[in-house]
Amino acid sequence: MNLFSDVKAAEVAAYFLSKSDGQLAILKLMKLMYLAERESFKQYHFPIIGDYLVSMPHGPVLSLTYDRLNGNCRNTYMRELLSDKENYNISLKSNVSMHRDLKYLSKDEQNILEEVWNEFGHMDKWEIRDYTHNGGCPEWSDPHGSSIPITYRDLFKALEFDEQTASSIEDYLNEESNIDSFFSNLV
Repeated sequence: MNLFSDVKAAEVAAYFLSKSDGQLAILKLMKLMYLAERESFKQYHFPIIGDYLVSMPHGPVLSLTYDRLNGNCRNTYMRELLSDKENYNISLKSNVSMHRDLKYLSKDEQNILEEVWNEFGHMDKWEIRDYTHNGGCPEWSDPHGSSIPITYRDLFKALEFDEQTASSIEDYLNEESNIDSFFSNLV
């Protein structure tokens, strides 16, 4: 299932970077982005970015977003907003206006980002990593130096969704993915 949005990944990264004076360690940025995706599922039963969820040694991450922030396959929009990784940090290229530049994030999505920032923004990269390891994200499991997928079922179980809710969300996500695939094949 793939609902990934490069544009929203870029805007979510830009949002968190703008909250931190334009620069963050990639480790902290990835944790903030994962926690926002997780919170979106918790509140709205739908992702913001639609990325693949994976367990990595330093906690859960959004797989395609992580690759792009590390310089692999960065889209034009991401290149417009973000600098290349330098010394394990990502920076904004210029000041980002929430109203002018972040045009693809809904108000509800921006509210989730604000909630995540308010709860976790004060943590350094090691504190937020430790939070995800020590019970904050029970869907994460130690991949012993590699990476392993976090299924939506794993996430829904960690979020304590009942079976009916989890099945309904999965069915809906599969349907959305099929629709996206159909229309992308027409182009």
